[in-house]
Amino acid sequence: MAHPYEACVQRLISPEQPYRCSKVLGSFQDRSIKGVYAWWFKNMPRFVPLEGAPRFRGMTLLYVGTSKRPLRKRLREHVMDDTSRSTLRRSIGCLLAEELRVEFVVKRQSRGTRCHYGFDSQGEVALTNWIEENARVSWVEHTEPLILEAHLIKTLTIPMNIKSNSHPFVRVLSSRRVALFDKARASQTAL
Repeated sequence: MAHPYEACVQRLISPEQPYRCSKVLGSFQDRSIKGVYAWWFKNMPRFVPLEGAPRFRGMTLLYVGTSKRPLRKRLREHVMDDTSRSTLRRSIGCLLAEELRVEFVVKRQSRGTRCHYGFDSQGEVALTNWIEENARVSWVEHTEPLILEAHLIKTLTIPMNIKSNSHPFVRVLSSRRVALFDKARASQTAL
């Protein structure tokens, strides 16, 4: 007997139409849809493990996500030029910082001490251009998106999800994030 989420999983990992970042927001006829999205990549740095991750049309599934809000609103945060609002953009930026020659900066602070990291405007454009060229997004509607996301992280090899993921690359990615964010915080303090 198939798992109750299997049909959604199959639609997500074998999408009819994976979208470019510049096109994904237009793919929603109903802006209130909730569900799960998947990010597919090509041309990732060699140290990013691809083995075992789902593949589709020469791209590798490296990240899944959802939101308590409608999917379109969350995806908008990933595709706009503001890394401080997107965990995915921060992770991609950490992996590509050397290649794109960008450095994180503290964009703003909240709750007194919590820093939000991003890039200067040139860095944001460089990252957005890289994502437009090398990433695609697929999504599926689902009434229990948080449960489906947890199921995907538990059952598929998805190396870039940090939360609730046992993939060994999570430690590598988390360490890179901490090091680059510490550097940005130290640079801000030195000013």
